[in-house]
Amino acid sequence: MFRNQIQLSTCFLLCICLLIGACGSGAKQTQGTQTNTNNELPIDITPEPVKPPTRVNTENETPNNNGNNPNVIITVPDENTGLEEIPETEARPHTANVAVMLPFQLNEFYPTESNMDSVPKKTNLSVEFYEGIKIGLDHLKNEGVSLNVRVYDTQNSPFEVNQILADPEMKQADLIIGPIYNKQLTEVAKFAKQNRILAVSPLSPSDRITTDNPYYLMASPTIETHCAAMFDYIVTTYSNRNILALSTSKPNESNLASLFYRFATVNKANREKYGYVDVTQVVTSMDESETSIEAHLSPGKENIIVVTSFDEIFINDLLRKLNMLKDRYPITVFGMPNWMKMSTLQLDYLANLNFHITDPFWADKNSLEYQQYKTDYYNTFKTHPSSRANTGYDLITYFARNYFKYGKRIEAHLGDSEIKGTFNNFQFKGASPNQYFQSFFTTDYLENKYVNILKYNALFELEKVN
Repeated sequence: MFRNQIQLSTCFLLCICLLIGACGSGAKQTQGTQTNTNNELPIDITPEPVKPPTRVNTENETPNNNGNNPNVIITVPDENTGLEEIPETEARPHTANVAVMLPFQLNEFYPTESNMDSVPKKTNLSVEFYEGIKIGLDHLKNEGVSLNVRVYDTQNSPFEVNQILADPEMKQADLIIGPIYNKQLTEVAKFAKQNRILAVSPLSPSDRITTDNPYYLMASPTIETHCAAMFDYIVTTYSNRNILALSTSKPNESNLASLFYRFATVNKANREKYGYVDVTQVVTSMDESETSIEAHLSPGKENIIVVTSFDEIFINDLLRKLNMLKDRYPITVFGMPNWMKMSTLQLDYLANLNFHITDPFWADKNSLEYQQYKTDYYNTFKTHPSSRANTGYDLITYFARNYFKYGKRIEAHLGDSEIKGTFNNFQFKGASPNQYFQSFFTTDYLENKYVNILKYNALFELEKVN
């Protein structure tokens, strides 16, 4: 059972915190991979190699006070998910069993006095993600929400993942969170489909992991879904608009730009919802002057320019050209999600061009839950939470609250927005790799369709606008 090995958790957490806690004095990097410390735990640093257990169990022991009958659990089929009805004979406990699978790779790192400053990147990522889960479990306990959680080190190995999945107790899981990377996710997706267990991909936006599998959930939307969210926001926000989808001639960029034209002209549902929408696709390069772009602008309309480029040098040059035109034309620029990681973009250009961007996980800094989460995280780990920690927190609290309310019938409510995350509102719906290029509905997996739309304001800050 998921309840029978809780004593392993202390050993595992000590090993994890030993790895991370000795990597600094508490200073935090501003972006990129972050190093966490936990100075509160009584950890003895030893120069001798210590190999931790591959598997660890943690448990939130708060009683379940929902009152639903845990022995009668029925899943209602939903056209958005394609999930099958679960017979009553296959009902599972209402207190959900959750398996968390992360590439801690502790088998490859043995802490000594000389190498404590070289924690592997995947280990660091996994620890940050797990720290967010840990704070989430503490909050859930205070809410009276009960979970049985077991954490596995996948060692970033498909073989190790299959060894874990071969454990008979894995079939008792109601939910699997992880792994992180695609090769391991493929094995978990197969297992989830065979055993009708929900499996969540927490970070990978790949749409090539599995087919015909309504038990596989993608928490991070694909880039195409980001574009669909942009299109919906643009069309519903700007009535007097001139929409340009601009890119270089690179196939991946021009294909995304053409997607906006398809949203407007080919997608039947969009035509019925929005009516006629005019989108112009523009292919340009750094060799062309701002005059070539100006030819497509309208002085009497809001010029919405969606730039589907990922090239930082090209983007900087384009923003410079558009900034030269802003006094003659009203311009609003939408960029791709990876722009958030670019360090050389001119902030004044972004503010001048009414810049918008998408992000799957974004915090409302004024919300009470976020403030409590940030405070508790800092008090526990003596540093501020990373984006990976935020994702771990959001996923564990979102699914736990849904299980607490709906039991196994959670599968009929994954497309709802009644229960929201702190960083994402989560709307899981049926999807497929070619979902925006086909007129018929298929479900190869469930994808989170909710995307935060952010605007860069005059105070040089991003704010959520949808």
